[in-house]
Amino acid sequence: MFILCALVPLVTLTLLSFSHVTKQLNDQSFRRLMQSTKTYGMSLLERLMFLENNLRIVASDKARGITPQPKADRLYEDIKERFIGIYHHVDGQGFNSILGKIQNPPKLSHEQYAHILSGKPLLMTRSRSDALSQIFLVQPVSAQAPDLGYIMGEINPVSFWGIGHENKLPPMTELYALDQSKKMLISSIPVSPAVMSEKLLQASAILGRELEFDFEGEPYIASYWTVFLKPRYLLPNWTVILCQSKSEALSAASEFQSVFPHVSILSLFTILFLSIIYIRKSLGPLKSLKDGTIRIAKQDFSMPVDVDSNDEFRELATSFNSMSTQLNKQFKALTARAGIDRAILSSLDKEKIIETVITRVKEFFSCDVAGFALMDPENGKTSNYYFNSKDSAIESAFCEVLPQDIENFRNHPDYLRCNSDGVIPSYLKPMANNGASSFLVLPVFLNGTVAGVMHLGNKGEPAFDSEDVKQARQFADQAAIALSNSNLVEALNAQNWGTLEALARTVDAKSSWTAGHSERVTKIALKIGAVLGLDSEQLEFLHKGGLLHDVGKIGVPAAILDKPGKLTDEEFEVIKNHPSMGARILEPIKSFSDIIPFVVQHHERFDGQGYPDGIAGESISLGARILAVADAYDAMISDRPYRKGIPFNRIVTIMKEVSGAQFDPEVVQAFLKIAEHIIRKKKAKRAVYEQKAAIGLV
Repeated sequence: MFILCALVPLVTLTLLSFSHVTKQLNDQSFRRLMQSTKTYGMSLLERLMFLENNLRIVASDKARGITPQPKADRLYEDIKERFIGIYHHVDGQGFNSILGKIQNPPKLSHEQYAHILSGKPLLMTRSRSDALSQIFLVQPVSAQAPDLGYIMGEINPVSFWGIGHENKLPPMTELYALDQSKKMLISSIPVSPAVMSEKLLQASAILGRELEFDFEGEPYIASYWTVFLKPRYLLPNWTVILCQSKSEALSAASEFQSVFPHVSILSLFTILFLSIIYIRKSLGPLKSLKDGTIRIAKQDFSMPVDVDSNDEFRELATSFNSMSTQLNKQFKALTARAGIDRAILSSLDKEKIIETVITRVKEFFSCDVAGFALMDPENGKTSNYYFNSKDSAIESAFCEVLPQDIENFRNHPDYLRCNSDGVIPSYLKPMANNGASSFLVLPVFLNGTVAGVMHLGNKGEPAFDSEDVKQARQFADQAAIALSNSNLVEALNAQNWGTLEALARTVDAKSSWTAGHSERVTKIALKIGAVLGLDSEQLEFLHKGGLLHDVGKIGVPAAILDKPGKLTDEEFEVIKNHPSMGARILEPIKSFSDIIPFVVQHHERFDGQGYPDGIAGESISLGARILAVADAYDAMISDRPYRKGIPFNRIVTIMKEVSGAQFDPEVVQAFLKIAEHIIRKKKAKRAVYEQKAAIGLV
């Protein structure tokens, strides 16, 4: 009965395995052929792009008047192998040979000619009854100079399709290709296009890419892939088909079917024989190991495998538990480092990065306290200290790192061990105050300078072995990379803003009357933007736009800017041109593309009577509408060569009067809220002054 109970499942499993593996091998053969077809189809596109680059080189040389020298130039020698011929065509002059010879080069239709003038290449085919279909690739000499004509190359089909002596097909496969009209482009097996088209329709009807057909009494399997050409090459799609004899494609399954029964029978008897001897002895340990494996698969490392059989299973269980412990550490390390990586990628804020490092490190090492001292880059002596004990959130404190501590870090750049028996360095006192008595210290260096110090602390005896130290050093190095990235971004950001401010001051320096104008406009514009609830990105754009809104005045003569009297019509036209001039100045800088509308539109009026384009309402960008109010405010309150500054209260009245005509009413309302705040401050200041005057203090 026992043998029968063992035999029935084994035979059933063998039969199921045989059926399943056979099906899998057959499916793998079809999938392999399908993948090969896709890969081949994609490689055709890559070859087309490579050939396109070849023609672009020829076109570039032709545009510069360079005559190709195939024998002297290795590049042209390679191009000659890939093209049967390359011709240059110019309207009114016909075709002129550059390389090789093209038989009856085709002429382009109006649609094809318009396509290449758009800068895109053109692909053309022409069927032949006695040879492979001709494939032509056309490239304009210069899309900007149509009169230079175009370059036409007839592609070498042997090289392009990868057949013949340059066979690029997968082993033991045949190639068949059809164009959109189901005309044959290439075939290494003489099957008629009608038969292949019928098979393609059958495959499409069942939503598959597998074909089967007979050729000369032998069954074949095939897979097809559609090569999409229309958008780029103005040519309908091609269908590429790879075929393989069924016996060759399914040889692995056939061999398996012949060998598997013998192997199965032999294995079955062997297993039954050994099972009778060992099954009772092995079931218990095997079950324990199996359960342990399942727990590890679920990343549950909390329960070790317990085997007391005093044989090989016990040794295996011991090794299994050791492996489980190591895997647990590795998973924790990977999880912690992944969390730090996400913090680095999601934020360049140093405090957030350090908080993530501390949290992950403490979780990984299960230490009592973890901390990080971030050095002040200005003096290199003081630091902000962040630490986390077992029962508290991350706290911060200020501490001083002494010169002897810096020297000690340089002498021990990898790590230091400290304990409370000796003198505790000042930077470790916050951890000591939380009860830690033994410490692992890991300096973090950037460009040879101590940028920070990571610490791990325990309340008892040191619990960090050599593997822990190695892992901790990796965390510290990861923190160093994160801080380096953060420092670099901060430096670049500071440099960018400094450059913008310098440029704004350069523009304002053209006239003593406008000194500081751009920075003042920026300041009031940011206040308006904050009242309107703009987010940080919008405020950053507004900041840049405010500093550069008058950059076009570089092109305005100082005599006009400083003129004390009324401007002439001609002079005012020069002034009106400065927004457009500013846009042209900023146009080459891609990162300023979002603020160009601010610059070019900040003199547009809400009623459409402004300049340079006379647009109105919300067609004017919000940033430009804000800058228009801020610019007008600073212009009115500042002295000019032709008048004194207008009083603040009068400016407020003017803003109300032109709201809805010259300015966006919502922006004006935001300005008025700021104005109310300024008025309240002035009244409070005036009241304090009067109180002091009343008691004789002023």
